[in-house]
Amino acid sequence: TKVRITIVDTAGRPILSEKDVTGGMFTWDLKDRDGRAVPNGLYLFFVTAELQGQTIRSEIGRILVRR
Repeated sequence: TKVRITIVDTAGRPILSEKDVTGGMFTWDLKDRDGRAVPNGLYLFFVTAELQGQTIRSEIGRILVRR
């Protein structure tokens, strides 16, 4: 099963796109896909998994970045 996480800002712009989740865990270094630190604020995420030829997507979750 391939599991991936996608993180977007509240406007829906991709911050991280389809990053692999290994061992059921994912740690975000609070950087965007270009390696820049993201500003404080609210971000949304969802997880997708491929299972028996179908792609399944989780509900949308929230991450609040506050340093």
